[in-house]
Amino acid sequence: MAIVDGQPVFRLGFRALIANEPDLHLIAEATNLGQAQQLLAATPFDVLVLEMDLPDGNGLDLLAAGAGTPRPPRALVLTGLNEDPFALAAVEAGALGFVGKHEPAEVIIAAIRQVLSHRTHLPSRILARLLRQHTGPDPDLRGIGQLSTREKEVFSLLGEGLTAKEIARRLAMSVHTVDTHRERMKRKLKVSNGAALTRQAVEWRLRYDLARQADFNRNERPSQV
Repeated sequence: MAIVDGQPVFRLGFRALIANEPDLHLIAEATNLGQAQQLLAATPFDVLVLEMDLPDGNGLDLLAAGAGTPRPPRALVLTGLNEDPFALAAVEAGALGFVGKHEPAEVIIAAIRQVLSHRTHLPSRILARLLRQHTGPDPDLRGIGQLSTREKEVFSLLGEGLTAKEIARRLAMSVHTVDTHRERMKRKLKVSNGAALTRQAVEWRLRYDLARQADFNRNERPSQV
């Protein structure tokens, strides 16, 4: 993973935190947007941990730059800006997770692992708001029931942001087979191009992840005695 944060003391603490987790590796750091853009162009990594409030601008601007790389990293916003509008803006910009710097170390580590696994990690209040926004009926998503089991697997991975090559590797099939599934899904879902198919896949995946995190949060609540 890589971290983008303008505070040297925080980066030092973050390095110490990650050093205690044998399955997590911090391979790169940047202090501002300019350095981070160079990092994205030169260094492949799985998770980008970023502060929104950077010395030279908004960290969310990096998400668009990352999306244009051959292997876009999954983004976790780790910030001192712990207000609802910032969390919503992060999600809308494409971040999979949002966590405040004030949270305990175990919460931050859990957020990193969830994002690493292509799952969302959001504060409960933000999750509730997004569930209200994204769980209503949407005619564009009703055709998903027509997809075959294999097509749904490809569709789900599209929603995670994987490329055709990455999907082929994950499902042990050729890139040509992935493209064939994409063409069939476009016909079944009545979309005209690959970008529209990907948007639907991301929307469907967001609904799925939000519902799953809501279930997890409910199960994690302590029982009343």
